[in-house]
Amino acid sequence: MGSWQLGIDFGTSYTVAAVFENGQVKVMDIESNGQSRIPSVVFANSDGVLLVGAHAQHQAIFAPERFEPSPKRCISDGEVFLGEEFIPVSDLIAAVLRKVYTEACRQHGEVIPSATRVTHPAEWAAARLNILRAAIEKAGLPNAALVPEPVAAAAWIAMARTAPGSHIAVYDFGGGTFDAAVLRRTPDGFEVAGPPSGRDPLGGEDLDRRIMEHLGHLLDAENRDQWGLLMNPPDASWRRSATALRAEVQRAKETLSDVMVCQLWVPGIEKEVQITRAELDELIGPDVNETVKSLIEAIAAAGVEPAKLEGIYLVGGSSRIPLVADAIWREMGIRPTVQDNPKSVVAMGAAAWGSALNTGAGPGQEAPEAESVPVEAPVVEVPVETGPFRCQLLLVKGAGSEERGSVYTGLFVAEGAGATIRVRDEPANGRDTLGLAQDVLQVRSTRMPGFVDLGVEPVDALGLPGGLERRFSGVAGGGVVEMFERYVVTGSRAIVLAGPAESREVADTIELASSSLPDDKYFDLRLTLPVPDGWRISERLVLVQGKTGHQVTADRMFSQTPMSQADWYDRQVSALLAQTPGAAVVSRAPGRVLNRLEGEEVLVKSSQGRTALLTTLWLAAAEDGNAYEVTITLREKEKPLFTALAAVALLNPNVVARR
Repeated sequence: MGSWQLGIDFGTSYTVAAVFENGQVKVMDIESNGQSRIPSVVFANSDGVLLVGAHAQHQAIFAPERFEPSPKRCISDGEVFLGEEFIPVSDLIAAVLRKVYTEACRQHGEVIPSATRVTHPAEWAAARLNILRAAIEKAGLPNAALVPEPVAAAAWIAMARTAPGSHIAVYDFGGGTFDAAVLRRTPDGFEVAGPPSGRDPLGGEDLDRRIMEHLGHLLDAENRDQWGLLMNPPDASWRRSATALRAEVQRAKETLSDVMVCQLWVPGIEKEVQITRAELDELIGPDVNETVKSLIEAIAAAGVEPAKLEGIYLVGGSSRIPLVADAIWREMGIRPTVQDNPKSVVAMGAAAWGSALNTGAGPGQEAPEAESVPVEAPVVEVPVETGPFRCQLLLVKGAGSEERGSVYTGLFVAEGAGATIRVRDEPANGRDTLGLAQDVLQVRSTRMPGFVDLGVEPVDALGLPGGLERRFSGVAGGGVVEMFERYVVTGSRAIVLAGPAESREVADTIELASSSLPDDKYFDLRLTLPVPDGWRISERLVLVQGKTGHQVTADRMFSQTPMSQADWYDRQVSALLAQTPGAAVVSRAPGRVLNRLEGEEVLVKSSQGRTALLTTLWLAAAEDGNAYEVTITLREKEKPLFTALAAVALLNPNVVARR
């Protein structure tokens, strides 16, 4: 059997695999059941074996506590509790990938593929990609590479229809996520033209839930007890009925893409219910409108006029819903292109990637290289030039249940000439600028000795209009000091600048810069200032995860009189040991910091009561006066989470650092 290539589209609800062989691409029947996809579900047996696909679905009826229906949606969680133990999410994903790969090799006489490509949402950043890389390594996939989903789709759909320099938009509405990206045609293929946009979670599973809620309203009055049992099955019999109902809902949703009226059967209640396309459109309309909004955001971020796009291409199973094309036409005046096989085009593009993309590259024209899959994150070069200090640190925001309750805060400190200016950035939590000023006043007046309020007036704060400034005095260092604070709320963020009166001239030069990074995907301080001679600057970002309580702290310090790298490392380690009684250094080794810097990784062991703790410091220092640190503390049994959590903190590649 000759050479062949494998493309795997690991999806939230289903995984699709395609094979390129002898100049042709075909979609695999992974489970030999006539289906072109396998459910992306995992069941953890009591003996430690992970089942996937239909086998996992069957066992879930008997032990739902051992079943994970959407590993992709858990990718930011690090690990999932199934049965009686925590299992790394990378293990769950690896089980799905291994099943696909093993079956593909079996169908090819146990000959391994010359290339394997796994796709991922274009907006996934280092934290999630590192977990996917770890899963690929655990699954034992050789010759593996990563390809962004919209790029793979575009390569399959539009290669032959576009010329270099033109742009297309890909609207990818799958089972659990929505992604929109604008792609620029290059001589070799496609590249992402601007920051992708998306909604995660938002996909076919969420639309199914809308239908379930609708059925509940229809049935609850007369069948309240049975409906309650369907929603919270007490035994295997009711779990079978609940599983069958979910399949009925999905079938009805897909059927309404072709007809105007559909009947569905409600097992357990043993009742037939009718649903119309008009009812479906009303139920899912707000969700579809959100996807169109994201598409418009992606096009705007790419700097391309919608009318100049070569086309808008719909992929993903949920894109077949007629309301999708109608909503795009209504909002943009452009009729999108619907695919005959929207569920498979991503896998097909990935499979054919290394073969001139199969659809339009001329003889001898090579396809662009996919990203290789080392476990460590790729180096992101940040250009260095003289100029104002610009905040460089960046936190990648999570998604889904992990994101709810997570808090991102930032602190900027400028010190010099006997003065200290602090800027704090925190969630607005529904406050406007006046509300923020009142909250800070309440805290300040109770904590500062001799506090005297000297009045508030409107000002431009951090270069933004609509701010407020409060002047006040208090007792510090044995004398009376005069200070000021500036308040501004922008979007969902509340920012407070505070400093002594004599630092006003420097404070006036601190501004909040614009950014192309979406606030719902990233958190950064975005502050700039021309650094006065002799001043030191620092920035700190902190993430406290709402679901786990885990904290990631990233620091950057800039000094015009930098210390040596070795001195910086020793000072930070000594400071941690001094702050943590009983702590001891376990190891010190070379490590990569903030996705690009070569530095040192220090592991420190301590305890809190009877709980053993581990703290990892990632340290880096550069000759340009910048020093960096990432700090994470976990329970000892949570040690495998260090890598994924550390990958949340990055250097912003769009920022030009000060030399």
